[in-house]
Amino acid sequence: MKFYVFCFKLKHRLNEVNKGLKILFCCINIMLFKIKLQIYKRALPYLFSGIKKQQPTLFDYINEARLDWHNALREYDFGDRELIDYLALKILTAERRYITLLQQARHQGITAWPLNLTEPIKNK
Repeated sequence: MKFYVFCFKLKHRLNEVNKGLKILFCCINIMLFKIKLQIYKRALPYLFSGIKKQQPTLFDYINEARLDWHNALREYDFGDRELIDYLALKILTAERRYITLLQQARHQGITAWPLNLTEPIKNK
């Protein structure tokens, strides 16, 4: 009988120790996470200081507008009846933005092909 009481008390104390260890490990993990976060916050400007972001060109804007227009057309194919007016307006605005950017590129002299290819191809 005394052996069973001893085992029960030992088991109970081990459970308490396990709970304490779990709490201790959780606290340590939280502290390590906070330390890592502070290190990353301080090191981040130094890590990316040499990398400069390029400004998007007119070509990038035109490509983005073209993709937006195609995505709006795809959305219209799968849209609900309740959204048809919204999707039609979205298509028109995306198309208008694309056309406006193409006109701007034309005024700046930007072409999709080299200038020496504007002449018709001659058969030999």
